[in-house]
Amino acid sequence: MAIDVDLLFHPVGQGLFASGHIKRSGSNQTNFSWIYDCGSLSGGHLEIGGINRLAAHMGGSRPPIDLLVISHFDHDHISGIPHLLTTFDVKQILLPLVPLWSRLSVIARLGHSVTALEQALILDPVGTLSGLPEGVSPDEIVIVPAQDGSEGPPALDPRETPEDHDFTLHIDRNDLEENSAGSFGYSLSDKDSSVQVSMLIKSGRLAVGNVWEFVPYNDAHSIGKASPKFVQDAEILANFLYAASSERARSQILSLTKLHYEAHFKGSQARNQLSLFLYGGASPKLRRTGAAFNGWRNLYPSNCPKEDLRGVLYTGDGTLRTAKAWKQLHTFFGSQRLSQLTAIQVMHHGSRYNWRAGLAGKIAAETAIFAADPNFRHRHPHGEVWDDFAASSTAILVDTRFPCHLTQRFA
Repeated sequence: MAIDVDLLFHPVGQGLFASGHIKRSGSNQTNFSWIYDCGSLSGGHLEIGGINRLAAHMGGSRPPIDLLVISHFDHDHISGIPHLLTTFDVKQILLPLVPLWSRLSVIARLGHSVTALEQALILDPVGTLSGLPEGVSPDEIVIVPAQDGSEGPPALDPRETPEDHDFTLHIDRNDLEENSAGSFGYSLSDKDSSVQVSMLIKSGRLAVGNVWEFVPYNDAHSIGKASPKFVQDAEILANFLYAASSERARSQILSLTKLHYEAHFKGSQARNQLSLFLYGGASPKLRRTGAAFNGWRNLYPSNCPKEDLRGVLYTGDGTLRTAKAWKQLHTFFGSQRLSQLTAIQVMHHGSRYNWRAGLAGKIAAETAIFAADPNFRHRHPHGEVWDDFAASSTAILVDTRFPCHLTQRFA
């Protein structure tokens, strides 16, 4: 039996909103859906409109999203999450384990523009998400621990034949208490909450039955380092923000937080490295038999699809600027996965600060997706990054108007 896999990159401009959907070929019923990030700096109407269009396309009242992945806590990756959670029935949420001082740097960068809801999500992601009203909160929150650059899980090797498709999500869970001790913001604030919280084992994966796998990579080296004194000060500032009894008090603490981080980090790039990479790909027992890509202004049909291409690599705002970063990512995911990419979502909207010359040739994905707004102040994507990926991939810009829809069939 064949399956169809749709990869969608929605036009939210300077931000990211990506979704994927698996169904049996010839069926109108989606068997598994996921979303990777949902936010924008180009205007709140863009992610709201994208969410509403996707919900209308899927049909029904609050259509199910089996997996929501939040790569990191920057505004342009999470601003649409509140509306998304009320529009869809989200089953599982995947979060990276990030130290409080590193999460607080996002608030420091946003300053007074951070909303109270964003502040709560950044400071206490598990408590905030699990504390949502019943029917809006997820069934489970899965935390991804930091990886040290060791090998990731072996390639998915299901015992079942491709004809025995199963779409149940299987998660490599570990004991939560053992891994999250001292991780402020990663425990239930309401002990009576029905939301389950678990930890992914190191080098763990999430498998959709015997047809698809998700492998997250939380690069420990991208988190950076802070002195014990700085970590302690960050905790004090976070507690002050929690306890702020008025908007005026909150504003004063936000100003103090911004000054504290600017004095410690001399440039914004030092604080903008962390992001949860996510590989998603079909079982090696399946072969790609069809593919079609509609991108920016053009249609890219694949008359002779390459059978060995099967995966997508989401990078969020991750960095592969150094040879070491690329080597560690390559070691973790393995050459089998990285050599079979249908698509890569190019890091940080195509910023030169998260890329190195010649990187695109090493990845050599069939398509390279740039989620960016060229008219925004950062002028992403940067020309040299675009040229590098365009030399070895079909480069597609997903801006404020043009989406990208990649359809593949596996059998």
